[in-house]
Amino acid sequence: MSSRSRAKKVRQQLREAREELGLTMQEAADRVAAILGVDSLSKQSISLWEKDRRQPRIDHMAAWARAVDRRLVVKVLNPQAELVEVEVSPDVVHLAELLSELEADDIPIVETMIRRFTSR
Repeated sequence: MSSRSRAKKVRQQLREAREELGLTMQEAADRVAAILGVDSLSKQSISLWEKDRRQPRIDHMAAWARAVDRRLVVKVLNPQAELVEVEVSPDVVHLAELLSELEADDIPIVETMIRRFTSR
């Protein structure tokens, strides 16, 4: 299955989840906006995503999943070339963007902090 068809299947599942919850597109858009911490998101955005006419950013897709009581999990290769599942959330995407801006000298410090935090 191609990555495009997998993404289409995810969007179809998110549409079905929205419908199961009895949410209108605007209600789903309002939930996504609240999760992302933005003022608003149009129901047209939800419609375009559901109809596969626009590809949402990964953080928007994760927020959309959360808005309809689902989780977005992707499979990625770790440094040992093993396929692992990782839950995607808008917060994690934002953190990844921040980390990508770090200076090389800062990375070991942040890695140590993350290890300490996640080992609890």
